[in-house]
Amino acid sequence: MNILSGLISGLISGILASLIAQIIIRATKPKIRISNNISKQLVDGSYEYRFKVVNLSKSYAKNLIISPQLITTVNAQDGPLITTKPLPLMRKDIKFIAPYNKRDGNSTYAVRFRLNCNLEEIWEEDDYTSLEITVFCENEQNGCGKMFQQLYRKKDTIVEGSFKTGK
Repeated sequence: MNILSGLISGLISGILASLIAQIIIRATKPKIRISNNISKQLVDGSYEYRFKVVNLSKSYAKNLIISPQLITTVNAQDGPLITTKPLPLMRKDIKFIAPYNKRDGNSTYAVRFRLNCNLEEIWEEDDYTSLEITVFCENEQNGCGKMFQQLYRKKDTIVEGSFKTGK
């Protein structure tokens, strides 16, 4: 009887420990928000296109991998054919974003990334092409990673102006 009660209590404590660990890991995953629009701004006679990434978590978001790409879906004989065209970023060396802090006057938790191309020129206006921005990052404390995605289906998501500071 002692062996059976020991096995049952060990099993229950193991299950509870696993549940608590999963809750902690889920709570500490990065929380990232990608802007709903692409900013278009005239600088030195040509347009610059930017999107904004905001870290809403209480820890640094590290090991950032940002992948903007144009996705085109075409109906082929055997079904849909998806092609992608990666878009270059002006700077790829940004590897972390500071944690969210509403008292941060510099808003270091919000970073604007610039595309190194004329987006409107290469984005064909049709129902088959969309812009996708994917951001992968990890939590600085435990290395838990998560992928975030923003899909821009229409070219009218490009808005003239610049992003406000902060969220």
